[in-house]
Amino acid sequence: MSATSDEAPACKLQDSLPLELQQDIIGLLDPIGLISLSQSSRYFRRVINPQKKHFVERLLVIECQPENTGPQIVSIDFFLRGCYADWILEDWDAHRWACTSCLKLLPHARFNNHSILSLATRKPYEEGHQALEFTSWVPSLHGTDWSKAARLARTRAGKLSKSLWLQVSHYEQRWSGHARWKRRCMECQYKDRGWDLHRSRRIQYESCLDRWFPQLADVLVSERPAFPPRIIRPCRFNKIEEEWTMYVKRCPRCETWQELRSFRFAGNRVNYPWSRAEEECRKAEDGSWVKITGPIYCNHCFEREYGRESLAQALMNQFKGLLEDQMKEMAVRLHLPPNSFSRYRMQKSVHGEELKQLLEEIPPCSLLDDEPADTLVLDDVVALRDFHGKFKGVWGKIEEEAEQHRRTGTPIGEKYDPHAGGLLLLRLMVWQNHFHEFEAHWHWLNACAAEIEQNTDLLVVWALQRDPESLKL
Repeated sequence: MSATSDEAPACKLQDSLPLELQQDIIGLLDPIGLISLSQSSRYFRRVINPQKKHFVERLLVIECQPENTGPQIVSIDFFLRGCYADWILEDWDAHRWACTSCLKLLPHARFNNHSILSLATRKPYEEGHQALEFTSWVPSLHGTDWSKAARLARTRAGKLSKSLWLQVSHYEQRWSGHARWKRRCMECQYKDRGWDLHRSRRIQYESCLDRWFPQLADVLVSERPAFPPRIIRPCRFNKIEEEWTMYVKRCPRCETWQELRSFRFAGNRVNYPWSRAEEECRKAEDGSWVKITGPIYCNHCFEREYGRESLAQALMNQFKGLLEDQMKEMAVRLHLPPNSFSRYRMQKSVHGEELKQLLEEIPPCSLLDDEPADTLVLDDVVALRDFHGKFKGVWGKIEEEAEQHRRTGTPIGEKYDPHAGGLLLLRLMVWQNHFHEFEAHWHWLNACAAEIEQNTDLLVVWALQRDPESLKL
């Protein structure tokens, strides 16, 4: 088809309507319609001549469509210092966010927390949809005034009254996403300011070993216990999972953004500052190990640069530190919680003397004195298991005694209330009910340590076969 026939419909419209009327009609289009019309023919391309801000407006409308909306984000308090969202990554991965610098719709893993969670740059709520109904295109060379003074003037003109500030939901619905045109992906921020490390989503894991070595059990022969280990801390008491903040770093060699675990960093507590587990070394030609002082590469680039043996040694150093912390924590859980009877001792009861004699037989817990984790051997675990069985039998008699007293009202003297004592006794209940779980995980960790000690290449297999850009895996 010739160029004349391509522009025939446009020429007919040009002949039938004055140019001023065409410009007024074009100004009523939405951003998607504006770009579509500009791409329909050469005539409309010359008339409209869309600028970068018009393509940005189109992307901001597309990211708010139902197929790209994504999970809803709600601020925790009025001052918007924290956010709550459904952190199921399968739902997040199915949606896209617009980068106004490179003009692409990208997955959430390409943006840091501030870009998609802050009130100004997050996607607007459906109730108070801020998507552009009309394009900012005007038949002039400059279009809308985007200067700072003009933007502040438009913001003041649309501010809510002070009476609505007391209602956070109205405030969020009104202002959510009002500065989405500032959102940029991590790669664009790196090219502009050189930032190569960003904070990312919060993901739930069962332990620090799962956070830094997820799905490691898939490459091991040792079968992991079916039940997860219990968490005993005031903030996450008797839970099986806790949230960890993910960090994304840019590899200076392959120029890809990967989760921090791909760079052999480690941390043994939730949201504690991370650090390199050990100084990394490479094997020289004479067989000696030489310290690496160059940039930190991801696992794939590190293996290509320094060899498979060097990567195995670096991962082993990281794994040993995490494993010792996890084994020490399980070993402490196997002991009777300290000071559980310091404030609420048995005074007068039928089984009081029996309990006192049993408490004198508590196996010593040397781990509480910052001893190495390998001080707890198999014989100690067997002794703790026997003590747990005896204690549970005596404690069951005391609970039956207390239950009988509550039912009949028969005075049995001053006694120890098994349901008093707050957090200390709650820890005691967890120790009684879940001792077998702590023991099973202690045995599994020992089996993992022995298996990886015999074949350190298992860590290399895990590191190279996983998806390095995945936040969860």
